[in-house]
Amino acid sequence: MRVFFSIIILCAAVAVSGKANKNKHAPKSGYASLIDCSHRRVLPGRQGSPIMDEYRFTIKWLNAEPPTLFYSYINNEWKKCGVQSSKDIPVRNLKNIKKGDVITLMPLDTVHDPVGNCIKPSNNSIYFKTNKSGWAGITAKVVKESPVLALP
Repeated sequence: MRVFFSIIILCAAVAVSGKANKNKHAPKSGYASLIDCSHRRVLPGRQGSPIMDEYRFTIKWLNAEPPTLFYSYINNEWKKCGVQSSKDIPVRNLKNIKKGDVITLMPLDTVHDPVGNCIKPSNNSIYFKTNKSGWAGITAKVVKESPVLALP
């Protein structure tokens, strides 16, 4: 009888600790799937101009609920993302994104910690939110390096 109760208590403790970790450190990623992640360094044409790093994340949206926000976490910086459709047309209203759409996300402006303490971010990641969900994310394990672009 003691063994039975200790097994039940152990299972309950594992379930509760797993739930706490899931919400804090491992955001859900069932909303989208990562197709591609690429990086390209752009050398400016003018002397003294800063070197730019361009990242692109291509994802397939898997949820019927459209996203409301997209942010990236790259090189320990939060950046707001611009969104393009698969036809290289900027998406002006995220409500137009439907289940099955392929979109490209481009990190643009640096912002100050948009998610607060909701999650522990990992590098080369995209984080997003819908009206009905909390923060969710996808981490790119492999970032394809594109050739350096030197502007004239």
